[in-house]
Amino acid sequence: MVTGPAQGRTTGAADTQSEAQSEAQSDAQMAWAAFDRLHLGYFNIDHRTGKVTRANNAFAQMFGYDTADDVLGVSVMQHYDDPKERAEAAARIYGHPDLKRQGFIRFEGQRTNTKTGAIVHVLFSLVPIWNENGEVIAVDGFAEQLASRQRTEKAFAESEERFRVLFDTGAIGQALVSPEGMVSRANVALARTLGQTAEQLTGRSLLDFVHPDDCAAAEAMLDPSQAVGGTAASAGQDWRLIHAAQQPVWGQVNGSWLYSDGKPHSLALFVLDVTHRKNLEETVLRMERLKAVGTLAGGIAHDFNNILAAIMGNLSLATAMIEGDDSVATLLRQAELAGMRARELTQQLITFAAGGSPIKAPISLEKIARDTAAYCLPRFGVVAEFDIEPDLCAVAGDAGQVGQVFQNLFVNAAEAVPNSGVITVRMRNCAAGQVEGPNGHLGRCVSVEVSDSGPGMTGPQLQRVFDAYYSTKRRGSGLGLATVLSIIKRHDGHIEASSAVGLGTTMRFWLQASNEDPTSDAERPTGISINFVGSLRVLVMDDEPLVLSATQTILERLGAKVAVAAEGNAAVEAHRDAVESGTPFDVVILDLTVHGGMGGVETLAAMRSVQPDVKAIVCSGYSTDPVMADPAAFGFSAVLPKPFSLAQLAEVVKSVTHGARDATGKTNY
Repeated sequence: MVTGPAQGRTTGAADTQSEAQSEAQSDAQMAWAAFDRLHLGYFNIDHRTGKVTRANNAFAQMFGYDTADDVLGVSVMQHYDDPKERAEAAARIYGHPDLKRQGFIRFEGQRTNTKTGAIVHVLFSLVPIWNENGEVIAVDGFAEQLASRQRTEKAFAESEERFRVLFDTGAIGQALVSPEGMVSRANVALARTLGQTAEQLTGRSLLDFVHPDDCAAAEAMLDPSQAVGGTAASAGQDWRLIHAAQQPVWGQVNGSWLYSDGKPHSLALFVLDVTHRKNLEETVLRMERLKAVGTLAGGIAHDFNNILAAIMGNLSLATAMIEGDDSVATLLRQAELAGMRARELTQQLITFAAGGSPIKAPISLEKIARDTAAYCLPRFGVVAEFDIEPDLCAVAGDAGQVGQVFQNLFVNAAEAVPNSGVITVRMRNCAAGQVEGPNGHLGRCVSVEVSDSGPGMTGPQLQRVFDAYYSTKRRGSGLGLATVLSIIKRHDGHIEASSAVGLGTTMRFWLQASNEDPTSDAERPTGISINFVGSLRVLVMDDEPLVLSATQTILERLGAKVAVAAEGNAAVEAHRDAVESGTPFDVVILDLTVHGGMGGVETLAAMRSVQPDVKAIVCSGYSTDPVMADPAAFGFSAVLPKPFSLAQLAEVVKSVTHGARDATGKTNY
């Protein structure tokens, strides 16, 4: 029999063992209680039945069960009703290479929530449990729901895609630039602005694409210390950029720094192509300057024409008064022709500066072309070869403006073939309907070609050849051919250009033919009889005393009785007195523009209220004024551009008083 002590020892050992088991159970329960509270799902599967033998609440609730007890005995292979498919699935899992290499496998799967029917995305981690025979008897597993993570990843992917689309396809140029100034990313719009591809911009310094004059502004923007907390590094700076084709490019640049952990890591650059805006601004500035020049030129030309009118009037009168001294008469006649040449130059100045409707008369294109070539080509060392059809028709045009057309075309051609070059001028008559213009077929007209054998132009250059301010020459103003186009259009004509690289350039224009023959100044009669205008009563109104005196003297020498007035009100009063006294004037000559007083149009309107059929001639040094182009529309019978000779004055007065004028009211002389 065992004694007490022995019994006591036996009893103590049993008590100790019981206490240890109790402690182990308590620890296990505590561990499981903590494990059960995890958001990570845990489960144990009997491999032979495929049923859950143990699970925590997180696993149960993941698939729509209320508690872990509800999922016990549920087969995890319920998606595989066919035993063969279940076996194949198990074989794929247990045959996975990770199982042998690291003792567990991980894979993503989908299960159905039993309550909602929604698909649950799960990341499974499985650890097989083997028996002593190497057979899998159970599986411990963990399940992590992927829905929130996938939503985050999807949102991030969608955000990245939106950024990529907005960045790459945006209409505004964009780039990401490192603090060192290197372009890490560029979009298509910026690449297009610079004439390159996005790949060609990436990895290069931003300063490679900035004009040297604006590099200082770019370097300041690349200094992160100039920005605080991602605020704008710049606001609407205009930079000149370097295009691959060396074209002038302007960009309005904005930049903002992007920060990470409080440090700048990229400069977000936004570049709006404002080249068109800059060109428009430059065009407006040029137009304003030209407008100022035009105003000045018009005033100078008007005053100069007044002076010429006095000079030429007295020269004409002196020529008529010389009798028997041909040598003096010849000198006076040459001086008068020189004055007419000066008038043509002032006319060109006015046309260039202000444009205006042409004063059409029958003119000889051949004479104007030869005269223009004679004085503008020698300085280039260039000669013109003329190929003129016999009996070339006269055209209806403004001699001064058409002369400017030839001058611009000759200068352009001469600059293309300098130093002993040759340009060719061809003129041909064209029947009605033979030439197609922008508004249909032209009537009977004359074609003119001015050709050079210079380097020619490319297709893009040819398309812009008539654009204002566009020039292929380094020092060209780009106004010459634009002026030519404007003049030809105002003459209801048409102009075209053709060119090929290495084959020269040809300018062709067409002007409407005239039914009358031109009469040049040289062909006008130099001897005018003293009684050429008989005993006509004439009223002359002009604010320039020299012109007024010369005109009065000429008319009186021609036999007329002349009254004069310095401005409109005085002229209206003199006209009213003459009508009321029963001795109205046969014709009135009215200056169009009177400084500080009533001009010709207003004066004639006042006279017509007294005498509706008054015959009036409008006279002006502003030959491009609409009144001078269409006098009948304003009530005038004829025009008399300043300066004028004795013969011109006499012919205009005679044509009005004897009814010798055409249907448009314009005098032909």
